[in-house]
Amino acid sequence: MHKADRHDVAERSRRWAGGGRRGLNRGSPRQRRRADRAHPAAHSRVSIPGIGEATAAILLADLFHKPYTSARQAAAFAGVVPRLAESGTWRGRSRLSKIGPGRLRKALYFPAMVALRFNPTIRAVRDRLQAAGKPPMVIIGAAMRKLIHLAYGVLKSGTAYAPTCAHP
Repeated sequence: MHKADRHDVAERSRRWAGGGRRGLNRGSPRQRRRADRAHPAAHSRVSIPGIGEATAAILLADLFHKPYTSARQAAAFAGVVPRLAESGTWRGRSRLSKIGPGRLRKALYFPAMVALRFNPTIRAVRDRLQAAGKPPMVIIGAAMRKLIHLAYGVLKSGTAYAPTCAHP
């Protein structure tokens, strides 16, 4: 996909997702099919349990119109990577870095909650972190990061989500 086409798709997705829920209801099924043809990976990302049409549109508009070379870069841009709090020998708690667009983290919060229940890959991450004694908000942040990694993999491969291919 050329850079100009990528910008055009991102602009159309941003316009389609704009206005909260009203913006999503405004588009007819015909317009949605046309948007899927413009960017076929949008439909593949909806195949990930936890990511729906609204989240896929926001990911397309705010995150995946930039040329990332890895899923780690995409997660870092979204601000869902841990930020260490250290000074000398003192070590504090790590938190989400919260750099990048806040609406992206806001859009990923509830899909992460759903994915913690229904996505087998993210459930495995949840079980591992609970066994390590991590607090619930840390687990939700890890689920948000994992959703971005899964969406990046689906976008790059161009295929639908397969739980057997994802590493927990």
